[in-house]
Amino acid sequence: MEQDKDLLGIKPVARAAEKSVDGVGAFLGKICMPVAEELGLYFQDKVKVWRANNAAKIESKAEELALKNGGFDGKAVHPLLAWKIMENGSFADTPELQAVWAGLLSSSLGKEPDDSNHIFINLVSQLTAIQVKIIEYSCLTASKYVSSQGYIQADDLILEKDVIFEISGCKDIHRLDRELDHLTNLGLFGDLGGGGFHPENGTVILTPSPLSLHLFVRCCGSSEDPIAFYQAKPKTKPEQQKN
Repeated sequence: MEQDKDLLGIKPVARAAEKSVDGVGAFLGKICMPVAEELGLYFQDKVKVWRANNAAKIESKAEELALKNGGFDGKAVHPLLAWKIMENGSFADTPELQAVWAGLLSSSLGKEPDDSNHIFINLVSQLTAIQVKIIEYSCLTASKYVSSQGYIQADDLILEKDVIFEISGCKDIHRLDRELDHLTNLGLFGDLGGGGFHPENGTVILTPSPLSLHLFVRCCGSSEDPIAFYQAKPKTKPEQQKN
């Protein structure tokens, strides 16, 4: 009997693809069946092995985050959000980007699903892995407080420029300048005219805007109020500090 031939060596790839695709949808099936069913067909017909693997990693991380944030029993995700998160997120092939997409999927869960994460999907779809690292650092490092009207705010965060080389893992100052300008244009840096390098004094401004602070909360997989998430408090007045 003539043995099967695989002249192009594609059988191992095909088997890997089948295995990857089979794993996509297990978690989505629990929280949003219509999109899980649609993704099953989509991945089988349209997506390469690497994209299916990316989606599986996002889904696994999202399930882990959901369990840490109270579980997902009785909760669901708005179908439009679930589709857009997986559609965009499946192109993410770095741990940083996969983590934020997973966070958005987890924070989209609710007893009564809404579409409040829609604006964050559009923002994350425009971010690079370097920008994700910068946002994480700025939101965690800057001092947060509650304004007199009850809004989350951050104090100015101004650092020596060498700090951003370490944060980002990139030493190309021109690329970093572009990345910071893009974050400013997206509205993710706050006061002092946005963020970026000072052209003369060797510092970098990394003050996160309120939008950035909100985005980071959702990308951590939480739908918690940002004031509670950051444990922010109103600023203490100078005269109160003296007492």
